[in-house]
Amino acid sequence: MPARVIVVGARRRRQGIGPYVARALARAGADVCAVVGSTNDTSLEAAVDLKKFDVLRASAYADLGDALRSERADLVAVCAPNDTHRTFLLTAAQHGAGCLCDKPLWWDTDSMRAGDVESQTASIVDAFVDRGLLLDTLTQWAEAWPIYDALYPHATGEPVRSFRMILSPIEFGPSMVPDALPHALSLLWARVGAGVVDRATAVFDEPQRRLRVGFDYQHQHGSTSAQCVFTACESQPRPAAFGVNGRMAHRAIEMSDYSMRLVADNGRGASLPDPLDSFIRNFLRRLERRPTTDRPRLLSSMTNLWRVYDAALQAFGAQATQR
Repeated sequence: MPARVIVVGARRRRQGIGPYVARALARAGADVCAVVGSTNDTSLEAAVDLKKFDVLRASAYADLGDALRSERADLVAVCAPNDTHRTFLLTAAQHGAGCLCDKPLWWDTDSMRAGDVESQTASIVDAFVDRGLLLDTLTQWAEAWPIYDALYPHATGEPVRSFRMILSPIEFGPSMVPDALPHALSLLWARVGAGVVDRATAVFDEPQRRLRVGFDYQHQHGSTSAQCVFTACESQPRPAAFGVNGRMAHRAIEMSDYSMRLVADNGRGASLPDPLDSFIRNFLRRLERRPTTDRPRLLSSMTNLWRVYDAALQAFGAQATQR
């Protein structure tokens, strides 16, 4: 039986990933049985719009609890705004459904300042762990490592002394960090394993609408010096690249069919299967087996993310007072 999935936040609006997640789920063989929006009207609109994304029959709901009671879904895909994630996650766990959540796992700056981010994250993650449910965040860039290694085959065994990533969020400001940094953290985790962010710095370049963040990623193999450059960009294709030890690979997109290639600094290139499709296929395979939530990774990701965000927030505030 294919997994039955409810998608929360299935409308595209400005930069939402919901329709693409729904399509990737359908392509991977899941039954996208329902969508949940903020109102009945927006939910119906999303269900209709998803037909353009190969999701032909999805019921519409304005409440996730109602959808879960009616549809008996195996999985909830949360693609709604960041500040709503925690509520949807806890509702899914309460009704016995696994969850695939767009990054970050949750985000609420007021409660994050007021309390320990790790313990607050643990309360969410453990709602799934205690029930034997699968929870993960949608950080698909790590799926590109095998293509990167094919472009730089002689460098795969080297110690990872440095890491660099370039991404292009839509909005400029501290929100760039929760929007883009989870991808960098997931790439680092996939490459060198668990780690702790140390000595985070941030510099905003307002005329260029650019944020540079740097930190040391301390892990069992040593320390990796990481730098991320986030430049606000509203139009597609938005620049993206990553690499280690000075060897970068840039994503190139053919807009006519949205096919991708990864192109190395040395000019070599290779087809890049859509990382979103690859991630979701692998996630559904995990769901078919006895699901295991990677608690340490989810907790580490959120605490590391908050450390960098805090540095960005301080830098942004300091520059604002100087203007």
